Amino acid sequence: MKKNKVLLSVLALVLVAAISVAGTVAYLTSKTEEVVNTFTVGEVKIDLKEKKVAEDGSVPSGTTADKYTETKQSYKVYPGGVYNKAPAVLVDASSEKCYVFVKVDNGMAALEGGDNTIADQMEVNHWVLKDSANGIWQYDGIANPGDVLPLFETFTVRTDWDGQGITDNSKITILAAAVQADNCTATVALAEAKALLLN
Repeated sequence: MKKNKVLLSVLALVLVAAISVAGTVAYLTSKTEEVVNTFTVGEVKIDLKEKKVAEDGSVPSGTTADKYTETKQSYKVYPGGVYNKAPAVLVDASSEKCYVFVKVDNGMAALEGGDNTIADQMEVNHWVLKDSANGIWQYDGIANPGDVLPLFETFTVRTDWDGQGITDNSKITILAAAVQADNCTATVALAEAKALLLN
């Protein structure tokens, strides 16, 4: 019995010694830098402008040929006249990649003549007519930040036009819309653009 007490005492002393040693051990440690994930919302940004012209459709002297600065211009038209009109969709340099659409209401279509109509020029400039009833065109491709997407450059009045038919609706009105390209199909983008352009 006495022997057992001695053994227990020795075990108790060993345990205490082990605990006190453990309390003084210095462990090797390491800590990483904090990883911060910042989330921002991307943005699709476009503008619609055209090159400056005079009322007779000529380019004023001193006008930089490649600058798109105007949003509204007026013309005096004559039979057989060819007029500079150069609208373009401008994709902002900070924009995300996008699908681009325009709605063109050509109130001058009945007066157009020649082989180079507005529609012909738009096709050459990579626009595809998606909805003829509403005049909705889609740029054939994905637009990148900083892209300039010309629509057309001129319109021509028929030589046999008699000067009649000009009304308050004799306008060429253009509206543009863009939809993100990432994680979006062209079909879905068209549906989204129609919702924007027709409302």
